[in-house]
This record gives sequence, C-alpha cells and structure tokens, in this order.
Amino acid sequence: MKYIDWKYFEDMNDSVVNEVIAKCRDFGLREIMAFKYNWNTEIFCQFYASYYYRASDNTVHWTTEGEHYFIDYMTFSRLLGLGSKDEKCDPIHVERKLKPDRCPFMFYNHVVAWEGKTKNLLPYYYYANFMLRWTIDPKKGDSGSLHVFVVNLMN
Repeated sequence: MKYIDWKYFEDMNDSVVNEVIAKCRDFGLREIMAFKYNWNTEIFCQFYASYYYRASDNTVHWTTEGEHYFIDYMTFSRLLGLGSKDEKCDPIHVERKLKPDRCPFMFYNHVVAWEGKTKNLLPYYYYANFMLRWTIDPKKGDSGSLHVFVVNLMN
C-alpha cells in the first residue's frame, strides 16, 4: 500500500497543494493516508481486490488465500487507528455516488466533465485525486479516470 509523505508535499509550499493538505486534515484522513507498513503485497492485493462493505449489517468482508473473512465496521475502523470521533462519520461507500459530469466546476473545460478524465482537472482536484487514488482509494479503474468515491471526497 502506498502512503503520503506529508512533509514532502508541505515543503513544496504550493498554495494549491496546501489547500488539499488542509482538506485531508479537515476530513481526518492525514493519519491513514500517511500510514506506512511493510505489507505482504500478495495478501494485501487479495484483500483489496475482494473487500466490500455490507451496509445491511455494518460489516466489512474480504477473502485471502481462498478464506472468507468479515469484521464489524467499528472494529475494522479501530484496527486502522480511527477513534470515537470518527464514529459519527458515514462510511463513504454508503453515500450517493457523484458522477464527474455532475461536478463540472472541477474541470478547466466544463464541457469535457462527462469524460471523467484527470487530464482536464483543475490543479486542486488533480492533486486531491492523485493523493486519494495513491492511498485510500486505488482499487478501481485506471489512474487517468476519476473514481466516483474520489469525486465524493473531493467535494
């Protein structure tokens, strides 16, 4: 799993990057995005390829080495280092998905928003997308396309 070296980005002293850093701090994402661990890449990939959140019973499910596992959402969040202040936050996967074409303000050219490609993003959204896709939401699609949950987080 990749992580963000916040000092590197802070040392850029770029106003747009600083705005993204502040938004990640406001959302309480800095710690999890900076989490660095020597993962077993094969097991981690199996987990990430198979995990899903089931809202009906508030559980997280995944499969590794052919074995199905599940855990309640609160215990899972505690294992990730999230605390009681995070209990009030909705899991992003239960939010209504925003499609890029519903967010034309994120793009230089509003007309191409429907494409949902990163090449047309304004700098703030480009950096936010990069950081989120690099860390907490790398699962789906190619890196040149916006993922709907990343769009949710960036707004």
